[in-house]
Amino acid sequence: MKKEIIRKKYIMFRHELDRKIALNLSDRITDKLFKTKEYNEADEIFTYIGVKNEVETYNIVGKALKDKKRIAVPKVFDNTTMEFYYINSLEELQKARFGLLEPSEMAKQALPNDKTLFIVPGVAFDTSGNRIGFGAGYYDTYLKNNNHGIMIGIAYDFQIVDKLPRDDFDVPVDIVITEANIYSYK
Repeated sequence: MKKEIIRKKYIMFRHELDRKIALNLSDRITDKLFKTKEYNEADEIFTYIGVKNEVETYNIVGKALKDKKRIAVPKVFDNTTMEFYYINSLEELQKARFGLLEPSEMAKQALPNDKTLFIVPGVAFDTSGNRIGFGAGYYDTYLKNNNHGIMIGIAYDFQIVDKLPRDDFDVPVDIVITEANIYSYK
């Protein structure tokens, strides 16, 4: 199946998910994340801010800040480049294109290191760690150019499939956490 068809199918599944159920599943997923060695050993967390029924990440930001970890979130420039910027609270985020929340212009650019944990979004993941995102390639480009730390995808269990099509530029994740399982590919 082509990526575009898979993308549409799983975005539709996610949109049809009841919001209360999505929040409950998100809590279960993030509770599993907080118990991982990867989270506990990370000095900083580079995470997306969930929209449109993606796995909710506000509690990741809140807990990581309480745990004295540095938090960085992405900002997109000119529809071509994505960079991460440090935040100290969710209040530092502002609405951007497509309803996304991004750091303000005053935020300091974040550079990953070997103790960085990337929380990577995805529309679907397969049992080898491959992912399909929204199709713009921001994460694949960023992760290919900043190959540090551990990459964890977080998703609902229905977003896991046996095999996804993969292009040369696609960057697989090391681990995927769902409400039901933790898949490790390291």
